[in-house]
Amino acid sequence: MKRSHAIALLIILTLFALGFRTAYNKVTRTTIQADARQYAFYAYNLYKYGVYSSEENTTNPKPDSFRSPGYPLFLELTMMVSGVKGFFDTARLWQAVLSSLMVPLVFLLGIRLGSGDRIALVASALTAASPHLVTLSSYILTEILFGFLALMAFVLFVETVRRKSIVWAALTGIVSGFAYLTNEVYLLLPFLMVMYMFFIEKKVIESKKNPNTSLRKGRGFISLATVIIVSFLIFPAAWTIRNGSKTISTEHTGTSRALITMASGSYPGFIYKTPKFKYFSYREDPLFREFTSSPKMFLQIFWKRFRERPFRYFIWYTLEKPYYTWSWNILQGAGDVYIYPVKQSLFMTNSLANGIRIIMKVTHPMLMAACLAGFLLFLWQTWKGNISTKDKMIARLFVFMLYFTLMYAIFAPWPRYSVPFRPIFYLTASWSIAGFFVLSKHRFRDNHAVDGVKIS
Repeated sequence: MKRSHAIALLIILTLFALGFRTAYNKVTRTTIQADARQYAFYAYNLYKYGVYSSEENTTNPKPDSFRSPGYPLFLELTMMVSGVKGFFDTARLWQAVLSSLMVPLVFLLGIRLGSGDRIALVASALTAASPHLVTLSSYILTEILFGFLALMAFVLFVETVRRKSIVWAALTGIVSGFAYLTNEVYLLLPFLMVMYMFFIEKKVIESKKNPNTSLRKGRGFISLATVIIVSFLIFPAAWTIRNGSKTISTEHTGTSRALITMASGSYPGFIYKTPKFKYFSYREDPLFREFTSSPKMFLQIFWKRFRERPFRYFIWYTLEKPYYTWSWNILQGAGDVYIYPVKQSLFMTNSLANGIRIIMKVTHPMLMAACLAGFLLFLWQTWKGNISTKDKMIARLFVFMLYFTLMYAIFAPWPRYSVPFRPIFYLTASWSIAGFFVLSKHRFRDNHAVDGVKIS
């Protein structure tokens, strides 16, 4: 396929994505409740009083640190543009745009990692059609902003390695910093990026053919790594210093929210005792308040429960939680692709939109299987020593996905949390399917070789 044809198709897919999302937002109405309500009041208090607080209906809100500030700052910008009354529609419009921009970003990431135009276009098409990315653009929740920033940071990192540029390294760190402020689970990813960069550059640095060039590139790597980490650490450092102030509430902190999330995700099968409270197990756990009171108490109670059923907990954390993280159905919510209930949506009123939802739902388990099989294929090819340079580059996708899979295995495996990474998920699945196709094609040729000559 000619690159010009691929770009033309990419533009069509991006416009389709934007039209799909804006049409959904126009038809679908939802209320601001639960987490969304907190984010809205954080933004309102920032806009009205210049105070980062989730307190409602007060003229003197007390600052807290329960939720990360990135998304409320985004909402505050919408209030500056449209006022408090118009911020909801403005935020949804901006989120539709950001969600649509993931389409060209995942294409760029794919071709930079050597996937080829076709695979990158397939991932872009799946991103454009993803019902979860469509519905999340209508909610006042962090997922779309976080997904855009995480994907942008990943693309910038790949460009940094490719260009060996200090400017690109600084941009990588800065965008990573905003991603962290949107969702603090991002914290360790920049360090993994730097470690992987070292792995890529290692052979160059240790080259014996031209030690002077190796030394220069080694110094260049150290410079890039330093710029990424330093420019990134400014953000968590500033947030930590702010939270250390005596004026900040000690009742609602990020630590308490992390403990609540970890405890909520600790019940095997999402059940404490009875299925009646499945997905909301904390409601019948008499020790939940104590369970989330401090890291020490969490570890004590968790360890006691783990010793009572070690095998069940082992299966839960190693197999079930990763599966649920990437599964289709929004579990702790309205179900299917909906987090909060909607009386009417585009998927209910438009047969074409609903047809796309059904197709994506049916193929989702196959894409999950492809991602897992692709990871196992990559490990097998690496062990055999016959992995190509392009496949080594694609390995960055597995590092990205493994990181967030492990993080949500520690916390709560709600499928909603994996929606920001659906573009990476689609690119990984597309690469995996193509990899197995090429492998089976080569095996077919090998099996049909005659007199040492392979049949083409």
